[in-house]
Amino acid sequence: MPLLSWLLMQAVHELGHLLAALLTGGRIVELNLHPLSISHTIVHPNPAPLIVIWAGPIVGVLFPILLWILCKKLIPKRAHLLKFLVGFCLIANGLYLGSAVFDAVGDARDLLQRQVPLWGVVLFGAVTVPAGFLFWNGLGKEFGMGEAGSELSASEPLEVFALLVVLVVLECIYF
Repeated sequence: MPLLSWLLMQAVHELGHLLAALLTGGRIVELNLHPLSISHTIVHPNPAPLIVIWAGPIVGVLFPILLWILCKKLIPKRAHLLKFLVGFCLIANGLYLGSAVFDAVGDARDLLQRQVPLWGVVLFGAVTVPAGFLFWNGLGKEFGMGEAGSELSASEPLEVFALLVVLVVLECIYF
């Protein structure tokens, strides 16, 4: 589940950059989602760089939340999988920007270079990381852990593995 969450988190994060670039008149020069590299999107020209940069982490946390809400209504027996993904995306995107205190890389570096104050970048992480842990709180029982743990369906691990394989193959072919 963590590897699948990592790849999905990167895909949703880059989707944010991609959509913002297209909506603001930017042109995607490169979109890298290869599973053996760190994802990135290069936009040139980029008429609205701050919007494009912020869209990655913002869409990267909001889109999974929307998917989880939808899943709770349509496929409640699998909602815990999306809830895990939501927590993962909140924590990963939050640490990515929040780590600017120590070493600004990627989007955090780009935001600081465009005069976004450090406190603004770090605040994103200060909100999303604890929120991610709140999403994870109590999820262990959904994955069969502890005395109150529910029994896992036999198909669930296979479904997660199949989704991982499909995602890796698609990312290797197209990105």
